[in-house]
Amino acid sequence: MRIVLAGYYGFRNIGDDLMLRNLLAVIGARPDVERIDVLCREHYYPALPKVRYLPSGKSALPGRVSAVARADYVIWGGGTCLYESDDNAGLFWISRLQRLTRLFKGRFAFAGIGIGSFRTPRLAALAGGMLAAADHVSFREEASAAAAAALPGYRGGACIGGDLVFLHTASFEALRRGRSADAPLLNISFSGLHGLDDGRAAHYAAQLGAAALELGAELHFLPAHAGAAGDDEFHENLARRLPRPERCRFHSWRTPEEYLRVMAGMDFHIGMRLHSIICADLLGVPSLAVAYAPKVRYYVEKTGMSAERRVIEMGEPFDASLVRELAAGYRRPEYFIAQESHKANTCIEKMFH
Repeated sequence: MRIVLAGYYGFRNIGDDLMLRNLLAVIGARPDVERIDVLCREHYYPALPKVRYLPSGKSALPGRVSAVARADYVIWGGGTCLYESDDNAGLFWISRLQRLTRLFKGRFAFAGIGIGSFRTPRLAALAGGMLAAADHVSFREEASAAAAAALPGYRGGACIGGDLVFLHTASFEALRRGRSADAPLLNISFSGLHGLDDGRAAHYAAQLGAAALELGAELHFLPAHAGAAGDDEFHENLARRLPRPERCRFHSWRTPEEYLRVMAGMDFHIGMRLHSIICADLLGVPSLAVAYAPKVRYYVEKTGMSAERRVIEMGEPFDASLVRELAAGYRRPEYFIAQESHKANTCIEKMFH
């Protein structure tokens, strides 16, 4: 069986890169799979048996079309992929990919995806039609399944699984380190969000600076989205406004493993990006989530771990006492992680049967 994997791969986003890594590990282990072609923006991934990476660009287009033409299954894996944006480029690209797959008589699946919001009936109908035309659909959570049910033309019947980052958790287990609830909070990481303005930078500089000063901690800026369009610009803007900018460090990463090694060494994490919070939970690092989007609050509430206190809205203040409270009361949500992993793997298995 020949597989094409497509998604927001090659953008240096930790969530999407971990989803791809996990899909390659699980699907690549299947004896009936002989080849996996990955459609990605950039190719910075390690070589793997059976796997070929096809980055974007005009010169790569014939090879990408050829891969789809030969594929038995084209799988869009993970991410909030169906939503209305300013230009809707992603939505139309997925629609073209699905039509091309059908033209060559292949099967098409959505695996572990999220559904965003729609304002335009025509675009909502396009998304509903794409889901209805797929051979398999699985959502990362119940909220996306409910959003999909409201799309015209979609009749439901999807598998509801966990986020694809939970597919393959062994690598997280290997990096986990034990920490006591009363251990000093000497290293605090922060994952911000690309595009936030000077006002947000000033707000979070004041909050982070005061908390770090009271705790005697060093701040670590860890971008969950790295690269040219990533979160570093906001981090640098924020750091310039800190009362003690010398007490911070900037981190970069080229592989998901590098990101996870830094995160595993933290005593506490404060994150806006959803997958920075997910990674913290998988590594057993206590965290505070800043809900820039509903999916962040929804995730924290699902874990059942200090849900009322562990997530705040964008712009809402926090202080060192909250960080101490969350760190002291944190317990890795073992049952939730096991359930999410089981659901994610079950949906992938159903996709092949």
